[in-house]
Amino acid sequence: MQRAVEATAEPVEVSEATSKSTDLSGRQLFALAFGAIIGVSWLMLVGDWIRQAGSFGAMLAFVLGGALIVPVGLCYARLGQRYPSTGGEIVYAYRFFGSGAGFCAAWTLALVYISLCGFEAVSVAWILSEIFAFDQGEPLYQFAGASVFLADLCLALVFTLVLARVHIGGLRMAASFQDATTLLLVLVTFCFLGLAFYGGSPQNLQPLFADSATDSSAAELGGFMTLLLVTPLFFAGFGAVPQALGESSERARKRLPAIVVCVIGASILFYVAVIFSTAYILPFEQIANRPLPVAAAFELAFGSELMAKLVLFAGLLGLLTTWNAVLFSATRVVFVISNAQLALPGFRRRNRHGSAGRAIWLVSVVTLMLAMAGRQALLPIVTIGGVAICLMFLLVGFCTLKMQIKEMNAIGWKRLLPALTIAIAGGLLAINLVYLFGNAQRGEFTELGVILVWVLTGATFWWRGRHYRGSVTDAYRRQRIMGKVDE
Repeated sequence: MQRAVEATAEPVEVSEATSKSTDLSGRQLFALAFGAIIGVSWLMLVGDWIRQAGSFGAMLAFVLGGALIVPVGLCYARLGQRYPSTGGEIVYAYRFFGSGAGFCAAWTLALVYISLCGFEAVSVAWILSEIFAFDQGEPLYQFAGASVFLADLCLALVFTLVLARVHIGGLRMAASFQDATTLLLVLVTFCFLGLAFYGGSPQNLQPLFADSATDSSAAELGGFMTLLLVTPLFFAGFGAVPQALGESSERARKRLPAIVVCVIGASILFYVAVIFSTAYILPFEQIANRPLPVAAAFELAFGSELMAKLVLFAGLLGLLTTWNAVLFSATRVVFVISNAQLALPGFRRRNRHGSAGRAIWLVSVVTLMLAMAGRQALLPIVTIGGVAICLMFLLVGFCTLKMQIKEMNAIGWKRLLPALTIAIAGGLLAINLVYLFGNAQRGEFTELGVILVWVLTGATFWWRGRHYRGSVTDAYRRQRIMGKVDE
């Protein structure tokens, strides 16, 4: 029977929903992408942003950086409408460049999403330790010169298991969790923005550009430009949307360009609100050297630890929305690799809730392994993720270009989208590679080592899976990767 299917299978371009439960709405796609974008980075980095470019300069950098990423998002939306299947970039790479490119895209995405799960697992212990100020005790061991505590590992384990259980419960449970945490995040953000207006002063916004120690206009422009060049990557979370398209409603897919633009716009407003409230409430010199400057600003301005905890709670909510979104994406990537019979046999099986349970537990186990590296792993994860995300942006640009050439149906501004995307992605990739190899020149080989290990591991899986891939025809695999054949 299977051979008969293989013999008659023809390439298909559009997937169909397999059940009434796989119908994420446009609002839920918005919550998934917005949560993936916001995360917890703002809690730790907003002080660096203001120091680097000034209060107004930092806000302007995020407005312009968000605008720069819109063409990339619209390319994602166009491809998503044309090929609405779970897997996103994997589907596009396979469709336009073959199975080898599809596997490379899948392996790159697995690196991004699984490493980000590890990032969130490490960060959750950090934030909770700040909220509850508990004693971590003696270090359990040292890794890469940093201490790793038993309390941190226990918290990472608990939250990893909780989120795994949420996803084991099915798509609806994961979507409901995302909706609830995103709504709470927005409400809490409005709370501390209102408090900033109440307790702050316009004079605190000085300096508007660069830092007070910088008098040179060239240096001010340099600080602003340096921040502007990296801000687009803070909006990269909309890449979670393509992973959900195979489980979204037809109405949501039709509105995909509007959803992506609204997600980027809402994220710009969030970043601007955080930067403004931090700069407005207190002179920056008083919080410049604090590790969590937003929380420190509200604590000092109101003389209350409760205000700081409110901000930290917003950071925790942002962390959970991102973790939920990247776990969602990571498990879909593993599922697609297995379902398309590219590698990883056995991880496409679904449970009674429709979840790929084995894929969820695989991602959870690797997450815990990454959490064992401790806080020292945070910076390498961000650096590696930046390079991988830029590669995906570049891939999407070339796939959109090939689609336009093939179909000859792009008119007006749509003709410019792939060229703009390729230019933006190429520039971002160059910046990230300069930083990556700059670290290597200083003797810091962690990121390059991880990338090398990941490439070699992927090559091993690809080589060992040659017999697995050879068991079906390319047409039948096309059916699987486009979502027409599930089991």
